[in-house]
Amino acid sequence: MYVLYGALLWFISGDVARYARLIRFLAWAAMVHGVVLLVLDCALPLPLFWRLLEGPGFIGIGAGMLCLQRRAS
Repeated sequence: MYVLYGALLWFISGDVARYARLIRFLAWAAMVHGVVLLVLDCALPLPLFWRLLEGPGFIGIGAGMLCLQRRAS
């Protein structure tokens, strides 16, 4: 799943103006996904490093996408 997501991001990065709405959607979806993962990771008996990396990582990726997309606009 992560490979498919990465390939999709790589593809749409070739034309940021054309896919601006999709980039914004995927960025917000990544941040929501990150919050859900963080809540689940904290509720389950997962190692601390997992909790600190998985959910916040997705939140950071989404925020980074929004920032970069705004700079490109």
